[in-house]
Amino acid sequence: MKHLAFFLLVGVLSLLLAAAAPAQQAQPGKNYVSLKLGAYEPTGDVDDHFGGDTGVNIEAALGHYYSPYLAVEAGVGYFQSEGDFFISPGNRADVNVFAVPFKATVKGILPLEGLAELYGGVGIGLYVQEVEVRDAGQFDESINVALGGHVVAGVTADITSRVFFGVEGAYIFTDEDEISLFFAPVDTDLDGFKVSGVIGYRF
Repeated sequence: MKHLAFFLLVGVLSLLLAAAAPAQQAQPGKNYVSLKLGAYEPTGDVDDHFGGDTGVNIEAALGHYYSPYLAVEAGVGYFQSEGDFFISPGNRADVNVFAVPFKATVKGILPLEGLAELYGGVGIGLYVQEVEVRDAGQFDESINVALGGHVVAGVTADITSRVFFGVEGAYIFTDEDEISLFFAPVDTDLDGFKVSGVIGYRF
């Protein structure tokens, strides 16, 4: 987990710097920042090999409206899942899967009378993944980077002309990589669903 903290910090700082740069030039309301907090439900290898539980999903995003119907968004986040891993008959080790995604998304938007927005989008991402295994004092870990894609859909409602909140659902799919845990080869991907609450600010 400590290895991923560096990547998460770099991503958040990059978003903050990017948000500060256009704030002095752009027309008010053309850019936005948002925070997403919700759940990650693995459906691929994390579930198949580790029986991964539903975990936490946190994301921060910076977006720009090119028109009322089109926006592009960059984001960084963190999500995790816990499960177990077969070592030998009668012996299963605890597993923690952590990931830091760096994502870009193109969103199509349907404005609803200036009060709300329906949107859907597609995008790509770079996923830094860490898998930790602990068993009776033994510890092993594997870190890898995978390319992936995602589709999203959501709705937001305006609290004011600048502040909004809503809900977003997403499905992510990533490349499958082979890692080694206690010398056992294991295929891993991060495929799964995310459901998050969203709060944001336009500037």
